[in-house]
Amino acid sequence: MANVRLTDPCDTLLAAPASPLTGTRFGGLMILLVAEGVLLAVRYHWTVVDEERLQAIRLLVEPALPAALATAIFSTSLRRGQSRKTPEPQRSSLPRWPFLLAHLLAFVSFARAVAYLVAGDLATSPYPDAWVVARLFGDPWSLPLRTYWIGGTMLLGVVVLFLWEATVFPLPHRRRQWGSWQGWEPLLGGITIGGAIIATGWITRGAWKGLGGITLWTVHHMLGLIFRDVVYRVPDGVVGTPAFTVWIAPACSGYEGIGLVLIFLGTYLWLDRRNLRFPRALLLLPIGAAVMWFANAIRITALVAVGVWVSPKVAGQGFHVQAGWLALNVVALGLVGVAQWTRFAQARPEKVGDSPATAAYLVPLLALVATGMITRALSDGFDSLYPLRVLVAVAALVYFRRAYVGLRWSWSWPAFALGCLVFLLWVAVEPSGGGTGGGTPEALAGLSRAWAVAWLIGRVVGSGLVVPLAEELAFRGYLVRRLIGADFEAVSPSRLTWSSLLISSALFGALHGHWLAGTAAGAAYALAQRQRGQLGDAVLAHATTNGLLAAYALATGNWSSWS
Repeated sequence: MANVRLTDPCDTLLAAPASPLTGTRFGGLMILLVAEGVLLAVRYHWTVVDEERLQAIRLLVEPALPAALATAIFSTSLRRGQSRKTPEPQRSSLPRWPFLLAHLLAFVSFARAVAYLVAGDLATSPYPDAWVVARLFGDPWSLPLRTYWIGGTMLLGVVVLFLWEATVFPLPHRRRQWGSWQGWEPLLGGITIGGAIIATGWITRGAWKGLGGITLWTVHHMLGLIFRDVVYRVPDGVVGTPAFTVWIAPACSGYEGIGLVLIFLGTYLWLDRRNLRFPRALLLLPIGAAVMWFANAIRITALVAVGVWVSPKVAGQGFHVQAGWLALNVVALGLVGVAQWTRFAQARPEKVGDSPATAAYLVPLLALVATGMITRALSDGFDSLYPLRVLVAVAALVYFRRAYVGLRWSWSWPAFALGCLVFLLWVAVEPSGGGTGGGTPEALAGLSRAWAVAWLIGRVVGSGLVVPLAEELAFRGYLVRRLIGADFEAVSPSRLTWSSLLISSALFGALHGHWLAGTAAGAAYALAQRQRGQLGDAVLAHATTNGLLAAYALATGNWSSWS
């Protein structure tokens, strides 16, 4: 009788080698990781909790999305480098699905641990399994268990990233890289970015009192150069004039702007590290922090002046926020421009005007955004000067019109269909009864009939034609291709990589406020361009979405969806 060996199907499955990771599978894993970070950010962004639980959210949730994005981006770079060295894909001796399953379980455990911390008392927690955790471990807010719980949850977050990386890059392929940091770039990059977010929060939030006092003193002396009578109450953090005073809150002390500038400049130093002169280039960081703080002091001084000379409502509702963003953009982009076009930080500085195509693709959107910041800063909540930004953007497009001659424009039903799908998605994620978008009908009623008609025409033409063209030139025409190659004009519009798709779509979503819908819209417009290799298809899809949103707002009165 022949000996027959019975094998367990599970053993056969575990022994089956993993198939090569295709671009589609790799992209799916990247989307999964980023979606997990987005899920945590959205779930706890608007959670109202006490100060202690807010600190836990800042420690565990705020770094999640940046760490996920950093890990995904570093993974793209590592995978690209490996494909160049080993063009023929090799099979791993272990399948990927156990690591993927372990990653999902670790993420669920991480999210649950955060939920327990946010919930507070587990005895009254709405989660049905909370009592089991309370019986096994006790109350996570009791000392010293709270420290162990937060530390363990942070360690669990690192495990989530490690298991994701193990899914993408199987461990047997890494045997030669155990002693080399290059094989661990995705994990180390994610940990570094997440740790930097935590450290920046600690430093800036801990230093705001001293920084607030210095800011208060500086604003007091600046106002003394303009007004004769100045109100200056140090214990209350109040400064201004008898007619209009402001309270310098922690966020107004300047630490938020300093943190954002440091992150922006740090990213620039890393991306352009091959062309910069180190260590001199590192001076951009303290210079950026100092300039941003001084710009914030000027902003507060101007805020008081607007409140006294123009309107307290304009100062509080429009100028207060928009002037801060305008100062941030001017400082960050100005320092990068100085670094690019001088020998202060660049080994080979660029000359202004060397790349007219870059200006043609970016200036219309920059003009649109900058003018919008100024007009909103001069408003009392309703931007009555909206047509002005449309005229400035049109002027930029006309000025660079010769650079657009080579762009192909033709009708595309698939692009039109994508625009309709994005419209449905945008309306679906917009809360029902979202209001009228800052009292738009009432504000229009307060304008003269001629200006109200001009405003509506400018709004429809701007959102339906000018804005789609300016934004698609910058995001799909320039950014998507620039993320693929330094000479973006040499990159075909039909070419699209996962990293260029994710990064450009995320930035597009951040620009529009509606982060999830905006990111999905950016991805859809990039796919529209990729189908036929025509930027005009992305413009058509974008214009279709905005046109439908305009019709929807005018028909239903839900103006908040048309923002």
